[in-house]
Formats: sequence, structure tokens, C-alpha cells
Amino acid sequence: MQDQNKMKRSNWTPVLLLIAAAFLGITPKAGPWSLIAFLTAGILLVATLVLALKAYRRQGMRRTTILFLATVLLTAIALFSYLRYRPALLAAPGYTLHNVTDPGILHGRIKTLQTIAEQVPCTYQLLGWQSGDAFYYQSECGGNGRVWRYVIADEAVEPAAAAPDGLYAAPVPASDVIEGVLADVYPRDLATVSRETFIVGDALSSPDGRTIALISRHVYGPQDVLLLTSPVSFPPQSR
Repeated sequence: MQDQNKMKRSNWTPVLLLIAAAFLGITPKAGPWSLIAFLTAGILLVATLVLALKAYRRQGMRRTTILFLATVLLTAIALFSYLRYRPALLAAPGYTLHNVTDPGILHGRIKTLQTIAEQVPCTYQLLGWQSGDAFYYQSECGGNGRVWRYVIADEAVEPAAAAPDGLYAAPVPASDVIEGVLADVYPRDLATVSRETFIVGDALSSPDGRTIALISRHVYGPQDVLLLTSPVSFPPQSR
């Protein structure tokens, strides 16, 4: 009878693993349901891990070893998928938004954790436009300041020794920017509320007025340098 109970507990291992995988597979990667699904799947994965580990220690079964390793792998994949970094602002319909300081796949997961921990690893200062093809900004990370040049045509960021003279720096108040952005909050009905809270200082318009550079921030969290492109030029009085 005791052996049968142990076998039944072992049979629950693949069932819990499949349920956890289903939760992670069918739920969206954004929105409040993603957090609920992630937490539910996390509980199931922990339970699976405990059952598989107990069965492995007791029986040393090859099937249990495979389930144990599969659980560990699925847990790592779930965590990696869920921690995808998102700036505090999204593009409104008709606009496009590009993250100049995109942290990439690996560092993006670290930046997501910094958002959760309410850390500000870097702050930024907008410097201005060189013609209409390049934009300069400065970063301050851990006391180390650095100037960067973003080339729009190449979508590439490269370090610069210093900002050149004569940069075009026409400020645009945050109040003139908010119609082109949405706050990345839930429920989506609140996406147009307090958008200025997520914008640091004034934005800087490009010479043709079609693109503006701005600094967004998570409240008590990381900042990003974003480029917002409008279908029409911003009003002259805003530049």
C-alpha cells in the first residue's frame, strides 16, 4: 500500500508539469493575467520540483530524473520569458516609439528586476540633434558619465568623445508629447492618465519636427531614452 501511494505521488509529477506548461503557453506575456499565470505556474513548478526530487532520492528512476531536469528547464524558460523588459511608455496609435537605450535580451531581464526593486542604475540627459540623422545624449551610471551618439539610419548607438558644437536642441514640453504616448499600465483605461509622470523634463525635437527624443522613467525605477515619431510635424510653437 505504501509503495502504491509513492507511485501515485510520482504520477502527479508529469501532470503538474503539463499544467504549468499550459499556463505559461496560453496566457499573454503582458497584462495582469500574465502575473497571475506566472505565479500559478511557479507554484506548480515548485511542487513538481519537490515531487521529482523526492522520487529521485527514493528510487533514482531515470524517468524521474528526466522530469526533474525538464522542470528546472521549464522554470528557467518561464522566468526568462516573463522578465522581458518594457519601457514605461508605449506609442499611441499612429505614432512609433523606439527605445534608444534598449538593454537587449540578457541585460533586459536585469533591468526588469531593477524595475521591480525600484532601482535607477542610470540617468540620462538629452543633448541635441546633429542634422536630422544623429542624436546625442549623455548617460550617468554609477558616477561614470558618458556621451553617446545614436544614428537613426543605422539604428545604432556608439560612444562619442564629446558632443559637437551647434547641436539642434529645441525643447518640447511634456504636455505636448503626451498625445503620442500611452502609459504601460493596467487596466488600459488608465493608459492616458498621468502620462507626464513617466516623462523626465522636456523632450527635444528634430529639425523637421517629425521626431522627438524624450526620457521616460518607471516611477522610482529605470530610465530610457526614447524616440517618438509623429505622422505630422509637431506645432512650431512647441519647438
